Amino acid sequence: MAFISNKRLYNDLIELYTSDYPGVSFVGDFSNDCSCVSLKLRCDVDPSCPYFGFMLPLTMCFSNYPLACPSVRFDVDVFHPNVYENGLVCLNILSAKEWSPALSLRVVLLTLLQLLELPNDQDPARREAGESYIRGDWYERVVRILDSSKCERF
Repeated sequence: MAFISNKRLYNDLIELYTSDYPGVSFVGDFSNDCSCVSLKLRCDVDPSCPYFGFMLPLTMCFSNYPLACPSVRFDVDVFHPNVYENGLVCLNILSAKEWSPALSLRVVLLTLLQLLELPNDQDPARREAGESYIRGDWYERVVRILDSSKCERF
């Protein structure tokens, strides 16, 4: 594991790495400059959720953490109303206005799992996914897209 000068970031990452939190598992290692980390989000969510059973790769990048929120980006297309086409997650706690240094990476990832289960369709970041969610064909589209992306299942 590379040296990380930010003690809080280091402690949060070690907590994720050594603890057995449902829904989170590490893959790979920290980037050379320790500004980004790759994870796989284990979607151990309600079985009625289309993401159930998938391991979704994502990247978290840190600039001035914990004073500034991390950016979170899925590395595969998750076709979700609150995830932009480029994979960036639109989540209130990941905005400068709502972020608090008291929030940990564990809280961010657990909140992300909740968002996957319960999308906010009132103001979608990805309009097509929001419309699909409202129409009712979203579940099938998510599973088809994730299967075609060769996402791991558990």
